[in-house]
Amino acid sequence: MDIPAYTSDVTGEQFALRDCLDFRPRVDNASTINSGDVDRSFDGTGASAIEFAKINTDVTADLEYYLANRARVYLTSKGQFKVVKGASAIEPAFGEQLKTLFIYMMCLCLLILLILQQ
Repeated sequence: MDIPAYTSDVTGEQFALRDCLDFRPRVDNASTINSGDVDRSFDGTGASAIEFAKINTDVTADLEYYLANRARVYLTSKGQFKVVKGASAIEPAFGEQLKTLFIYMMCLCLLILLILQQ
């Protein structure tokens, strides 16, 4: 997945969004995408209240990630499916090849979850 960059309208400087934290609040579940500023509410169910980062202060966050994994699916001579996974890594490889009917290759992608501490 490609994460885009943001180009400032004022300075023309480009910011890689994969290296940025987003401090925007979330509207409540009742707000609609086309409502503009008319009926958007930030205090109902599903809304998130945030405190903006202050100059010269720290932001603490937990970063969790699951490394990508690749696997091959085989059908054995006894009619059973067998999944052979390779080792998890940033750029994973497939596991061992079996001498049986090969059916499918799959890739479980890298997942990163960032949890901000307030």
